[in-house]
Amino acid sequence: MRTTNKVIMIILIIISIIIIWDLAGLAGGAHYGIGPAFVPRVLAVLLIILSISDIVINEKSSEDEEVFRLERIPKLIKVFILLLLYISFMAKAGFIIPSLVFFISILFFIEKRSLKFSLITSVTCVSIIYLLFDFILNVPLPNDVLINFFSNLI
Repeated sequence: MRTTNKVIMIILIIISIIIIWDLAGLAGGAHYGIGPAFVPRVLAVLLIILSISDIVINEKSSEDEEVFRLERIPKLIKVFILLLLYISFMAKAGFIIPSLVFFISILFFIEKRSLKFSLITSVTCVSIIYLLFDFILNVPLPNDVLINFFSNLI
């Protein structure tokens, strides 16, 4: 296991312990139900468990990890530019169209997947995210131009 990976896992464990310690001041209990500290505490404990398991599993493996290579930088720059475009267009065009374009662009042009795979995966991911946030979590996503267009027709 590389020293860098160990250091990152230890930093994550320390941050999680600080979060758990800081959450002790939040109210909770029967009056508040599970309380506002429940989810952050569960996530912090989960992060500790995963970090420790990563250290243990990678300590046992003797495989050398692939070192970051300079020829990957252009791909990283392309993804960063696509991400910036995605964020800027989401405010104007809504969630669905920019998300589909972003996912398809990443899969087809950068990861060199087939067009069929890119389309199916993109539509599936965007649909699941939209249904999860809009209907299950009741968190509205940015309005889509298509949804506004079709709702005005009806």
